[in-house]
Amino acid sequence: MKSNNLTESNFWELYAKMDNVDALDFVGFSGSGIFNTNKQVKKLAHLFYSLKTKNSDLSKEEAYQLVFGKPGYNRQILNNYLSDLKHLLTQYLQLKWLNQNMAIQQYAMASTYLKMGLLNQFEKTIEKPDQQDTGMFNDDFYFRFKTQQLWDEYQATQIKKRKYDLLEPVLDELNVYYLIETTRMYCELMNRSNLRSQPFDKNKMVIFLSYLENITHQKTIHPLLEIYYHILTFLQQPEDENAYLNYKKSISQHVYHFALQTAREVCLYGQNQCIAQINKNKHNYLQELLDLYNLMLKANIMYEGPYMTQYTFKNYVTVALRLKAFDAATAFVMNYNSKLHPDQQFNAYHYNLAAIYFEQNNMAKAMVELNTVQLNDPIYYLDSRCILLKIYFQQGDNEALASLYHAVRVYLLRLKKITKKQADLYKYLFLFTYKLSRIKMSIPYTHDEIIQSKLSQLRNKISTADIANKSWLLSMVDASNLK
Repeated sequence: MKSNNLTESNFWELYAKMDNVDALDFVGFSGSGIFNTNKQVKKLAHLFYSLKTKNSDLSKEEAYQLVFGKPGYNRQILNNYLSDLKHLLTQYLQLKWLNQNMAIQQYAMASTYLKMGLLNQFEKTIEKPDQQDTGMFNDDFYFRFKTQQLWDEYQATQIKKRKYDLLEPVLDELNVYYLIETTRMYCELMNRSNLRSQPFDKNKMVIFLSYLENITHQKTIHPLLEIYYHILTFLQQPEDENAYLNYKKSISQHVYHFALQTAREVCLYGQNQCIAQINKNKHNYLQELLDLYNLMLKANIMYEGPYMTQYTFKNYVTVALRLKAFDAATAFVMNYNSKLHPDQQFNAYHYNLAAIYFEQNNMAKAMVELNTVQLNDPIYYLDSRCILLKIYFQQGDNEALASLYHAVRVYLLRLKKITKKQADLYKYLFLFTYKLSRIKMSIPYTHDEIIQSKLSQLRNKISTADIANKSWLLSMVDASNLK
């Protein structure tokens, strides 16, 4: 049965993803008079903005009466207006995107002026300096090439002053586009090869890199090409720390000038490299990852759309805590919690404070924060129970630990919202921690050789399994072994 709510529409599917600033800007756009002269469509835009900001909804009948100011309901008329509003929204999004792409705008205007015979305007457009020489999308290099190509053709056909020396600079623009795009694509091919064993012709890549290295010896290359080259190097040779350090130096200098999408992409490669090395117990990459996160914060590129994800938020805190950077972790929670989606702020704030207090060995404050976390989200439920498990174990509260273990075991059996692989990470943490607690309880009345044998067997099982908080659990086994 089809819903009769106003927000169950194709328009709302797009509009709901916009932040409130852009949503309000669209309301003004819908009433500009240039793109829309229909007052009812404008009223409908205002109505949707009100629903978005108040997080509410209306039936289509109620909306119809508010927009048209009279009783009754005509479903077809309202659907037509909803269709018109969605068309306006797609126009708004297209224009917004175009306004962020200076090279495409310049090419579009130069081409238009030339076709219209407005030669003075054409020349002014070409001669105007590009204000975003480094802050561009990858495709902008192509449109700069197309614009310069227009200029070469124009100059070569002028009756009075013909110029034939512009073709080489045009070719340089095309080469920049080709080199950056090809290097970027080889980065992605290497990434897929490393992660998914996806095969590709590496001989072609070797030939291309030989050509690229020859060019770099002849002249200075564009910063974005330099960064992709360093990325490709550490993807090929993950153990080459100099490749990452060169990447870090380049990105620290230039990431502020790149378009958001490009900046996020090159930073993501760096994050993945750090995580891969951390998983190989190269702990110096923890600091590298924290440095990269801080750079992304400074450059304002640590967001997906208008918000930071709760997973990125948690990852920052986790890395800082592993480095014992408690002040940095606390400051991050306090300063950036508001950058999360409003629906996620409460749990993220209290859970991450609990994690900080636990690592500072302040169990009382950690318990207060854990009891504040709302447990309707499976991941927050499980992660909160993980901290609680560690508190009970370290405090020797075996009865509470056993109760928690059985509660989580039943919860995981009933849970359908996460994959089996995710569930197993938690399942084995609780199972093995419970078993370890039982072994510790038996120490006073069990022969030492038996205890050591049980601990050794348990350690082997933990070492070979995928488990959440694995390093903590192994440290607890080793601590029990010492006793």
